[in-house]
Parts: sequence; C-alpha cells; structure tokens
Amino acid sequence: MTNTENWEGQQGGLYLAVKPFDKTNALHRDAATDVMRRTVQSVAQTHSAAFDEAGFSRNMHALYSGDIRVDFFLAKWDICNAKPIYLGAATNWPTVGIDQQGNIRRGVYTEDVCLLTDKLRQLIQAKPTGKEFPEESLLECFERISLKNMRANGEVYKFGEIDLDNTRAMRPQLNNGGVFGKAGDSAVLEFGAIPSLFDRGLIDLPAVHPQKNLFEDEKLFIVPWQGGDSDIRFIATKGRSTAAGRPRVDIRPWHNGVLPDQPTLELVVASALFAIKNEVENQSWSHQPLHMAASPSVPICGDVLQGYSALHNACGTEIILPASYRQPTFATPAPEAHVFIINDRPMLETFQALGAAPRLFGNKPMMPGVNVLTQKLF
Repeated sequence: MTNTENWEGQQGGLYLAVKPFDKTNALHRDAATDVMRRTVQSVAQTHSAAFDEAGFSRNMHALYSGDIRVDFFLAKWDICNAKPIYLGAATNWPTVGIDQQGNIRRGVYTEDVCLLTDKLRQLIQAKPTGKEFPEESLLECFERISLKNMRANGEVYKFGEIDLDNTRAMRPQLNNGGVFGKAGDSAVLEFGAIPSLFDRGLIDLPAVHPQKNLFEDEKLFIVPWQGGDSDIRFIATKGRSTAAGRPRVDIRPWHNGVLPDQPTLELVVASALFAIKNEVENQSWSHQPLHMAASPSVPICGDVLQGYSALHNACGTEIILPASYRQPTFATPAPEAHVFIINDRPMLETFQALGAAPRLFGNKPMMPGVNVLTQKLF
C-alpha cells in the first residue's frame, strides 16, 4: 500500500481517506449537510426509529459549534482527481479511558457510522477498467484507517455501541481488534434523567477535570472514590443523541478490580450520580447555545429558485430560531444519561438497582464495545 497526502492506496487501485469536517471548507460544508442528514436517516431506519427534522437541525448547529465531530469517508480511483466521492461519515466526540494502571488516556466515542448506498453505486459506476475493489469490505478499510488516524493523534481508546444482531457493522470492528461486552455482564443502560437519590444518605464526591494538555475543553470530568483497597472512578463526557439532536451525558465506570460490599457500592454509585448531575447542571450541558456557523453555499449568479434551494438544503424547515437554541432564563436540568458497562456484572446490577434501564434504539438493545490501541494492529 502507498500513502499520498493522507490518501491510502488499496490493493486493486482504489484510494481511500478518512478526513475530519472543516467548517472553513465549502466542499465540506455542502457535503456535511447531505451526508449527515442521510447518515442519521439510514441509522434510524436500520433501528426502526423515526427521523427528526428538528433534531437534524440541532445536530448541524452542534457540528459547527464543536459539540460533535464528523469524519468523512472519501474515495477516488484517480489520486489526481480533486473531487472525491463522499461515501459516508462517522459522528463522534472526544473522551478519555482509564488503563489497568489507573492512567487517563485520550479516546474517541463514535456514535453513528454509515456508508450511503447511492454513493457506493456512484463509486462502482466510476470504476475504471483494470482496477478492482479491495478484498476487505469498505467499512473494514475505513475502520482500519480511522484507527491509524487515532493512533497518530495519540488517542488510545475508541468506544461505541452496537446492536449485536448487526453482524455487518460488527465484523469490521472485530477484525480490527474491537471487543464487545457479553450479555449478562454488559449493557448500555440509560436514565431519562439522572436521579437525585437523596434518601440514600449520599457522600460528597468531587468532580475532577483532566489537565488541559489531555483534554481541550470542559466537556469531560471524572468522579473518583477510594475506600480500603478499592479505587472506583466514573468518567462523565458530554455526548449527544444524534437521533433526537440533543445533548446527553455518557458515563463509564472504572475500578481497579476490588469492589466494596454491595450496600457500599450502591452508596458510591448513587453519590457519583448525584455529583455528575450537579456538575452537568452547573455547566448547562442541556443548553445548546446559538453559535455562528458558516453560511450555506448560495450561487452568486444563480436565480432566486437556486438561492432558495440552497437555503432549504442548509436549514431544512427551520426558518426561525428554535426554543432549544435560546438562552434559558433559569438553570437547565441535566440531560438524559447513557451508562456503558463492559463485562462487569456487579457494576451492571448496581446501576440497574438504582433505576437504570437497558438502552434500546428502535426495538434493539445496544451493547458497548471498545478498541484499545495499546498493541500494534497494522
């Protein structure tokens, strides 16, 4: 294989790249509106969930404000061709993980991954005589390239969730070193709203923000507890439900393998939830402020109909400022929360005892997964 300006040549002659959205790039702005809309539509359809037009508009504001990121999946047959085919995208945001020694390491959480059928047809139709597709599936190729980019950026963990019946989506991750939780010991759980649990005689736990050189903003913190030989920490990251286009709290518990008795563990988890609830309310994670975004690409010499079409493609049906973007008068409550537990039955049962329910997307229960880039995979 060869690499030419971040393009990776595949066996057979196809060139692929995974590139982050750049809001100063007009091509990226046009592609983001189209690809993000159809990615969320496709994922929603796969899970028998509804597509929310207002939620899509909120997602676009989140993209321009930096609350979420998009990585484009690009392909072309001729390395000199200036216009690649935008095959799809992955939505994600930065987070951290904790290794076995208790060290905090940078990571990424990936929410949605999608290749678009009509773009794949376009790529097939554009295939020159004498060139072939790689033996790997394109999803597997893009997964491998994404992990290589992460390693180059110093990111160690890639987190996500999946429907275990979706073998097409699981295979690329498994073939690139991914690990998924096992039923009975693992689950993605959710709270519609983080409970206060005052009746449990809570203990005071701090919300600790990582050093700035590790994480670039205030969208993450850790709630730690130590007692006896036990070291338990709860990572809270500002995430996003892209189906609804609203912020959420992602929680991942970690411990050193030594847990206290069950009543104490329930007290620790309840106290951590209370600390997380207070911190995200203080930071107004539920509120999505209005950010200036780059204007849509409107043809200067085009007619009125072309101008209206460009505005509609960028804004959808949102022609007034939705209430969700206005500055709130009073403090905003904490958003919903997802809890990701992999192969840890005591922690799973404790969160369930405190009211967390299995996370369903459409009618499918979701399972957490992770790639740990501590060994050379490529």
